[in-house]
Amino acid sequence: MNNVKDRLDILFNFSSQVSYSEGHLLQVIQACKSLLGVSRDHVSIDLLRWLDSYVGNFKPNNNFEFNLNSKDSMELLSTFELENLINKKDKDEAKKYLYHLAQVSDPKYLMEILFEISLQRTNKEILFCWAAYKSVKFMDPKDGMAILFIALDCLLSGGKTDDKEVDLLNFFVICHSYQILMTDMVRIKTISLKLTDFKNNNKNSDMFLHMIPESLLQSLREDKEKGFGKYVSNLKISEINEEYIFLLDAIRSLYNYADESDEIYRLMMGAC
Repeated sequence: MNNVKDRLDILFNFSSQVSYSEGHLLQVIQACKSLLGVSRDHVSIDLLRWLDSYVGNFKPNNNFEFNLNSKDSMELLSTFELENLINKKDKDEAKKYLYHLAQVSDPKYLMEILFEISLQRTNKEILFCWAAYKSVKFMDPKDGMAILFIALDCLLSGGKTDDKEVDLLNFFVICHSYQILMTDMVRIKTISLKLTDFKNNNKNSDMFLHMIPESLLQSLREDKEKGFGKYVSNLKISEINEEYIFLLDAIRSLYNYADESDEIYRLMMGAC
């Protein structure tokens, strides 16, 4: 498993050098890491092979520079001003402001702020910033700093969600919310309030149940305790694609972190 960890560390480092675009590899690497963690007793070789192939589609931006070489000083810094600049889509000023904040703040805390801002935007931005937050938590500060600016570019991109994707992406956010709400964060109170509002506005338990693959439910029927890990371990490379990885990672969060009294969890386990 140590070899897998070392390999993933290399991939996370590589992802920090890739400019943001929809489908950025950071989110895929983070999802694969979580799934490999569930199946650590029997690591999915096919999942690792698929990930290596997927990463091969990206190239580092050799001109990527996140410090902006800014020498201007700012006497008073405010996270509210950063959010204001993001909302105005003032890209240059937002990047300068984030750079100054990064000189006096922990990257993990700044990533919390960016994640909180994402909760008032599209589900795509929420999901990417959550993946970025989980990545920054364990990365080297310099690489983590680069991820901050990639997440900022995500928030500035103004990406839209296709109507056909809305229900699926809402399901992903709600599944991940169980892990988010159990994560130790400085801003967890305000994050919790915004996330609860999102869940209340988008929850449709019966419809969400149909998004869980029957083959996974069958695996859970056979072994509720270890069925998820066994299912991931047995994935074939022909079955794997970006959307399926995101789906499984979302269900992983529901499976591992939801309370047994939760409606969606009860429906899923009842179906088993």
